[in-house]
Amino acid sequence: MKNLSILWMLLGVVTFASAQKKDAQSLGGIQYTQYPEEFLPKDVKTYKVIGKGYYGDQYRSDEITEKAVLYGYEKVHNTKEADIRIEIEEYPVRDEHDYPERKSQEKKVKKDGVERSVTEYYYVNSYKYKYKYQMFNKNDELIYETACEGVEKVSGGSSESASTARKDFDDKLNKSKSELIGACMTTLNRNSNDKYGYPVFTLNVSAFTIKPKKFNYDEFNKAFDVLKAAVSKSNSTKQDVSQIEGDLTPILAVYDKEIATMQDDKKARITPKLASCAYYNKALALIVMKKYKEASEQLQKSKAIDKVGFTNYLEDVLSKMIKRNEGYLEYTAAAN
Repeated sequence: MKNLSILWMLLGVVTFASAQKKDAQSLGGIQYTQYPEEFLPKDVKTYKVIGKGYYGDQYRSDEITEKAVLYGYEKVHNTKEADIRIEIEEYPVRDEHDYPERKSQEKKVKKDGVERSVTEYYYVNSYKYKYKYQMFNKNDELIYETACEGVEKVSGGSSESASTARKDFDDKLNKSKSELIGACMTTLNRNSNDKYGYPVFTLNVSAFTIKPKKFNYDEFNKAFDVLKAAVSKSNSTKQDVSQIEGDLTPILAVYDKEIATMQDDKKARITPKLASCAYYNKALALIVMKKYKEASEQLQKSKAIDKVGFTNYLEDVLSKMIKRNEGYLEYTAAAN
């Protein structure tokens, strides 16, 4: 009886080992252009940026001008050539206190087996900052405005030496202020491009292959290779669908064929979890083909069976892509 039990255990191990397993593999990044929330007139092609550093600081003015970007439009330096003008003003940074506040804390330290109390000092202060972003058309009419502003708290490191603590604080304060332009320009660029720009984003995702045990999955796994190659080609051609549609259409049929053979049986060639992978891969292929609504439908079918990963992330991105794409189609139809 004992030997029979061991035999059944071994058979169970063999059965489990023969089960098919999904294998997530990176596709690289799928690049896509995000259409704007609102559209500038069709004849707007160029823009000029005028940066205004506080107190007329030319270095800071130039840095602001250089870092500002509106994707999808040509940046020019001549005002007469610009269809729109962007002005970004940096307000003077205001410290909350004229001098940083010195604070102290008691701390027990142990050295050579002897414990003693020491007083450590550190300095804190806060400063207010503001960057105002305005966009004007050729008639000097304000068409968009946003800002980056807030309060930044800076705390230096502690030291038994008050002068050392003050130096550490000053270094951190200067570093924080020196990084302000970069941080705020990132925010302003994000806001303005979400509103009117055409930024290119990258979806870093994985697709699935199947590790074969007793069944053949060559066609399924070759479809992954085709999908990965199509992603690379799409990225290199600035998402020209005509360049990859002929490659991807056949693998959609492959995934459909595999899904059609799904059986709710762990021993089946295509289990529900593997069918979920096929739906998921199909969704990714449709994203590359810019068929966002269809991609969303396939993603929901995948999720209904098994949350294979990245689903919520893709759902959020696809929802925005569908809405923006519909707006773009309406805009281009009206413009024509």
